[in-house]
Amino acid sequence: MKPFGRLLGRSPALEAVRAQLERAAQSDVPVLILGESGTGKEVAARALHAASPRARGPFVAVNLAALPATLIEDELFGHEAGAFTGAHAPRTGRFRRADGGTLFLDEVGDIPASVQVKLLRALEEQSIEPLGSEQPQSVDVRVVAATHRDLRELVAKQQFRADLLFRLAVVPVTIPPLRERIEDIELLASHFAERESQGSTPRSLSEAALARLRAHAWPGNVRELENAVMRARVLATGERLEAEDFSFLGEGRPARARELAALALRYGLTVPEVEQALFEEAIRLTHGNEAEAARRLGVSRRALDYRRGKTK
Repeated sequence: MKPFGRLLGRSPALEAVRAQLERAAQSDVPVLILGESGTGKEVAARALHAASPRARGPFVAVNLAALPATLIEDELFGHEAGAFTGAHAPRTGRFRRADGGTLFLDEVGDIPASVQVKLLRALEEQSIEPLGSEQPQSVDVRVVAATHRDLRELVAKQQFRADLLFRLAVVPVTIPPLRERIEDIELLASHFAERESQGSTPRSLSEAALARLRAHAWPGNVRELENAVMRARVLATGERLEAEDFSFLGEGRPARARELAALALRYGLTVPEVEQALFEEAIRLTHGNEAEAARRLGVSRRALDYRRGKTK
């Protein structure tokens, strides 16, 4: 599989992301990957590395949100023996371990202000100073960062350095949420079902099951879809995954959803008919403003157009 084939999907939105990453892979500048949790930012970072001239070098990932703030500096830059109490031996930080390759800084928006200056210097000078050292050490590292947070908002709140943002975001790439590329759900779900078959006959998905998956909002994005397919495969008894195998996706929905379902059943409405009525009424209530209707329904304008097209 080609590196960017790991980003599964055929939607125009994902094709645009792949094209951006392919162009960025040939340079050595920092890349900032933006997107909600679960959209596949680390998958994109690994594909970027694999397609770059640094592919033979190491790919080193660190999730900054998973580390205590007091340990991030040591984790990134390392320390010399005696740098602090308990530092009996030197430690190589992630920058040194990624020398000649790519360092992936996941959730870079969580990096404390005290470390932001050192990270900026490492990016600008390609050198680091481990804790307890007075001698800079040269490193040859390409930095790819990712975050689900709005870094410009953090800059406005003085929680993130503007100069560091500019240095990290030489090439910014935004991965769209799954709800904005619903055309990719069938391919992704089928891939997860086949991959999780573990040597047994792969379970396919019925059209009703796919319709249920397409109707879900997917707040957890691709990661949530993957977990949903795994759960359905464990619980299913047939050779094919059916809509009822994904009944857990409706857990926790408000009572109004149950009321809507009851009305649909009472009047014999199908799901496409309910969708069409919902979308057309939302557009009427917003005086024909489709963008506003999409916003208030919690879907993208593109998703609204796609679903309306499916119901006509």
